[in-house]
Amino acid sequence: MLKKTGCKIILLSSFVFFVISCAGGPVVYKEIDHAVESSNFKTAVDVIVTGQKSGKPVYSEKNAIMLFLDKGLLEYYAGITATHHSPCRKPNA
Repeated sequence: MLKKTGCKIILLSSFVFFVISCAGGPVVYKEIDHAVESSNFKTAVDVIVTGQKSGKPVYSEKNAIMLFLDKGLLEYYAGITATHHSPCRKPNA
């Protein structure tokens, strides 16, 4: 239980750090934060994906690493697995 709470605190603090360090649309960040606070990680991923496809993306090109880190961590917590194979590993035959 403590480990799960600690992970949520770390995740939430990383989002807070991101919002403070990279000024952006606060409405979108509030949607993401609200989804994370209520443990609805799939919704948070959907908000990021939808935002990136819009004319005004949540993460700019210079913040691509942050996009991949945040989205990847949220996908992990949501239980979403990659549908492609890593270029470093051969797929199971």
